[in-house]
Amino acid sequence: MKRMYRTVRRPGPPPALLAVLVLALMAVMLYHPQDRSDNSQADIGATEPPEPAVEATLIPPQQATGQAASYHAPDIRVYDPEGHKLLTMSLEEYVVRVVAAEMPASYESEALKAQAVAARTLTVYKMQHGGCSKAEGADVCADHGHCQAYCSEANMREKWGDDTQQYLDKILSAVEETAGEIICYQDEPIEVFYHAQSAGATERLENVFSGSEPYLISVSSTEKVEPVQEALDADEVVRRINTAYPKAQLSAEKLRTQIEVTASNESGRVAQVRMGGATLTGVEVRRVLGLRSAQFTVSFSGDTVIFTTFGYGHGVGMSQAGAQSMAGQGEDYVEILTHYYPGTCIQTLT
Repeated sequence: MKRMYRTVRRPGPPPALLAVLVLALMAVMLYHPQDRSDNSQADIGATEPPEPAVEATLIPPQQATGQAASYHAPDIRVYDPEGHKLLTMSLEEYVVRVVAAEMPASYESEALKAQAVAARTLTVYKMQHGGCSKAEGADVCADHGHCQAYCSEANMREKWGDDTQQYLDKILSAVEETAGEIICYQDEPIEVFYHAQSAGATERLENVFSGSEPYLISVSSTEKVEPVQEALDADEVVRRINTAYPKAQLSAEKLRTQIEVTASNESGRVAQVRMGGATLTGVEVRRVLGLRSAQFTVSFSGDTVIFTTFGYGHGVGMSQAGAQSMAGQGEDYVEILTHYYPGTCIQTLT
């Protein structure tokens, strides 16, 4: 049952008495001015390690309704590599900040919900498997290359400007409506991977990272993808490849005959590419040359090597642009997640 409240107004003091009280209060303040340094933390903890900082709250720590009404969001510790400190906040607060950083806020609500559940699952999985190795005591970190990207309120204002409140409200709704929900396989939270954009299909885990999982296989992805040409100077390609793989022995003068894509995976990404005397994977070439994707073709123009790439990211797990495409076609976040992580289901933390 929804509780209703009303404000009870009581009669105030007579005007004359109120004026006297105000004058008395002003006199006290003038005689005992407030010392603003009372709130300074400069000398606190000088001989002891500082306690984790508490991040400003964007949402209440418990915001579940319906089937998740018994869910109580735990507090987590997030390592901020820029500030070199641990931030303490609720899990749901953290998910809001991750969604704000990891997915365009202009995306459909169902895509944002899918991202919220994926981000929450990744966090819970990390917590259950030893936390983050970036800092002692951290559950996760704000390094997007290690755990997940993270958006402070200042970052949000800088990124969204006058639209900050509109976009924040949209993300808050996505997080609140999925509060406590995670992706599970055989009743255990899955190891989550996601990326910006696929080009027709996602990639199998074992083709990019170590190990394999039945829910991290290649599945179709329907987003519209435009090829991107990435032009690199031939001398730079030679330098980078030869430094990382000395057996390649590339030469700028012979480069046209030394580079050849020889095999592709079922997803369309490059499986093997001959680089002089070395045979590399598309993932290795992407990493060394900083390409957008391991799905590429190679061409030449004068002293320039042109890599035409398709999609963006490692390709494993949920495609964020694909989630947006599915949401635009009327599919909800559960359908999106179970498509990109086949064989899984959505469960609620207790």
